[in-house]
Amino acid sequence: MQIHSIDPTPFHALGYAYGPGVSSQCASLPFLRALTTDLPEGLDAIMAAADLQGFGGDGGDKPPLGECVAREILRLQARGKLPPRERTACLLAGDLHPRADAGDVRAVWYAMRDACRWVAGVAGNHDSFGEDAGLAATRAELAAAGMYVLDDETADVDGLKLGGVGGIVGGAAGPGVRSEREFADAVRRLADDGVDVLVCHDGPDAGASGQPGWPAVRHALESARPTLVIRGHDSWTAPLATLRGGTQVLNVEGRVVVLTRTAL
Repeated sequence: MQIHSIDPTPFHALGYAYGPGVSSQCASLPFLRALTTDLPEGLDAIMAAADLQGFGGDGGDKPPLGECVAREILRLQARGKLPPRERTACLLAGDLHPRADAGDVRAVWYAMRDACRWVAGVAGNHDSFGEDAGLAATRAELAAAGMYVLDDETADVDGLKLGGVGGIVGGAAGPGVRSEREFADAVRRLADDGVDVLVCHDGPDAGASGQPGWPAVRHALESARPTLVIRGHDSWTAPLATLRGGTQVLNVEGRVVVLTRTAL
């Protein structure tokens, strides 16, 4: 899958709050549109997002930002601003817990599933899926409901071959933490396996443009089969970069990008 253009001006925005208690700050979550001719025949839009850490709602109602995004998608669909649920999919690149600590993000995934025909993606370094220490116990339950949490593997959904690498690059051992070389090897293997879209939480830098990330991961992608990488974790000023070799990297940290065939 390739993105032909991305509109730098948001077509919609959602206000939210982040930070602890009385020290919380207000921010605006932008919704951007990107054009592609590579959507499967049964889809008119793919929503992509990551790092939805914060709270929305009014008054005493403070639901997680990810759940608010799902509600907003439903509102936009009802107003004809987005394609209907049955023709919309969602890719999540991790860190959906409203606070900057680890927490169960299944409610956000289920909320997105209410707004989209299927959801696929990866776990971020702040995400858990239930009280169990591992993800395996809940993966079958989620897949049965049309939600695919990818863990160094692929899935074929609606004619798209999806790959996913969750977690982050780091020096200390821990759940979802691996070395830069291990992360690079994982993304190269999946890209060379012919995935149409590779969803990662952490990921490559953008080379000379100065957008942050991991050089070894970029080098791995530059030497692999070209694909579209959707990543989060690091904040990029420009959401889209094209690497040497043709791979595109779409950064959706703190933003929602809607991939469509035509302008919304």
